[in-house]
Amino acid sequence: MIIDGKTKKGFLEDVWFVPQVGKNLFSMTSSLDKGYYSVLNSERCALYKDSAIFAQSKRTNGLFIMDMRVVTPACAESNIATEHDLQVWHERLGHQNKRHVLSFLKQNGIDVSGDLKSELCDACITGKMHRLSFGKRKENITSPGDRINADVCGPMPEKSPKGSRYFVCFKDEFTKYRSVFILKEKSEVKEKLKQFLAEVKTLGHTVKELLTDNGTEFVNQDIQRLTQEYGLRH
Repeated sequence: MIIDGKTKKGFLEDVWFVPQVGKNLFSMTSSLDKGYYSVLNSERCALYKDSAIFAQSKRTNGLFIMDMRVVTPACAESNIATEHDLQVWHERLGHQNKRHVLSFLKQNGIDVSGDLKSELCDACITGKMHRLSFGKRKENITSPGDRINADVCGPMPEKSPKGSRYFVCFKDEFTKYRSVFILKEKSEVKEKLKQFLAEVKTLGHTVKELLTDNGTEFVNQDIQRLTQEYGLRH
């Protein structure tokens, strides 16, 4: 860092690598959290810790610009390699696949400790980035009505002209045809389902299975009796 024409060495911790930004950004609030304090006027801003100046910036076009010089890449890479492992780089690079991270570091001459199996990433597990795909249902769908997917959406922020704020959608998995019914309340799902089943029957088809998210509008005694009446699985 250049302070009053003199070079002063410093070390920045918890640095994020974001190549898309194109400029180095310094967070004043993060430095304040680490015990630094700032003194500024209309032209300059100085950062202190324990009464010693740490950094200085000059106001330019509404921004405070720090005159910093990065140490030589060879030294920076050497320090990083001895202090951080593969997991740290995996997190710094946005939780990319560790194979890609290793390839990137190798291309840039950076050696890190750890291997692909050294540590599981909690964030990736939570984000289900490595979850196995769901298996396909074994039952064959060969004709309209074999399987119907149903879901309720709402409440909508605005009511319809007739005061409705919900709708229920029935989708035939074979034909992809959708039937939509407007609802004022979720409790109307039973009547709309009964209407839908009757319409399907009129067309010469039979609903064999109903798939829902098991919400309370579908899991209740009224719906159970209706599905039993029409002989369909739910």
